[in-house]
Amino acid sequence: MEDSVGKVVKMEARVSGSQPLSISWFKDGSQIHSSDKHDLSFKDNTALLCLKDTSVSDRGLYSCEATNEAGKASFQVSLTISGVYVLKRNTVGLPLSLYCCNLLPPSSNLTNHQKRDFVKFCTKETGKPPVFDIPLKAETVKEGDKLSLTCHVCGSAPLRIQWMKDRKELKSSGDTRITLVDGTARLEISQASKADAGDYLCKANNAAGSEFCKSRVTVKGKPTQAELNFGSSLIKCLEGPCILFLVQLF
Repeated sequence: MEDSVGKVVKMEARVSGSQPLSISWFKDGSQIHSSDKHDLSFKDNTALLCLKDTSVSDRGLYSCEATNEAGKASFQVSLTISGVYVLKRNTVGLPLSLYCCNLLPPSSNLTNHQKRDFVKFCTKETGKPPVFDIPLKAETVKEGDKLSLTCHVCGSAPLRIQWMKDRKELKSSGDTRITLVDGTARLEISQASKADAGDYLCKANNAAGSEFCKSRVTVKGKPTQAELNFGSSLIKCLEGPCILFLVQLF
């Protein structure tokens, strides 16, 4: 089944978890806000995104993120003009559950069996979507040391890799080097600084869809020396509390 432009597409997710809950929607990594084009609502633990008067530019990767004090959960939906939604679930270990309710636009009258067959058919026609069989992991480095983030992605060629830090795209330049060799995506920073700490995302795209994985990078500062003068004595210690003992002999 193929949906035409100008229709209304609704994406719905049900969320469970401790209140208060905060819901955010994103398209290709950019946050979506309520507008004439987008209706956002959250009622009775149901998050809803409504796209009005859809066009070719509405194609892309949509994600819904739910957060509370315990953590966060998210799901992704890859939307094409034909109306195919491919669901990927990505949950960080926390007492929250989130799942997608719509695999096809609301106008679809297909049975569940027909929907499954349709998704299989589209996957066969467009190839295999990207899958990170070895995702990114959290890294901790010392300031001045080399930072290396590595993951491995499978999927039909050609694959396009995009790296982002705190939702800003990264490019190879200066101390930053980005490579993709035999499915291994790598980001290297020759000398890490405190400014390099943050949330990193590696996103893979091909004709069949897109996928991403995340990493949290921590950069520890170098120890500095502090000096304490006591009379004619000079005592040096590493950063932190320094205790001076004065011993008198009688």
